Amino acid sequence: MKLIMETWRRYLSEDMSSLSFKDFDQPESGKGWRTIQDPAEQAEVMQNYINTNGKNISAGNLSLLMWHMGQALAYSGNNQKAADTMKNVIKRQQGQSHEEIVDYGRATVAFLEGDMKTLNIIYDKYKDRIEKQDQEDMNMNIIGCMKRCAENNNFNYAKAYQAAPKGCDC
Repeated sequence: MKLIMETWRRYLSEDMSSLSFKDFDQPESGKGWRTIQDPAEQAEVMQNYINTNGKNISAGNLSLLMWHMGQALAYSGNNQKAADTMKNVIKRQQGQSHEEIVDYGRATVAFLEGDMKTLNIIYDKYKDRIEKQDQEDMNMNIIGCMKRCAENNNFNYAKAYQAAPKGCDC
């Protein structure tokens, strides 16, 4: 059974590598990495797609896909590999993205690495916005939730990655 599953995973990964970036990344296509339920398998398929198609993907889309791969790794419990992947994205985005997007990335990495000092610095920088709990300010709400989870010594990304304006369930 294990051999059958491994062969099937390899087939899916190879088959998805031929998709356009849009079909691979967007959920409405019903074809890409988002059709896979297991986050570890999602990360594996994304890495294969990057290895095969990375040179043909725009810099922005490559960063987006790498970020999603980092999230999948975090959802699967591989926090350090997720943080390392996300650090590469942050480096790529320096000077290209708005400061708050980079700070959101830095807060996520700090959470995954258990770096309370950095997480608190970023939280304090956006404290007024985070405490408003505006449902339209999703990334700020997520930073708030990551901080609350980290304060409870809960570094489970799936628990912390919540943007519910009323808080999170850590």
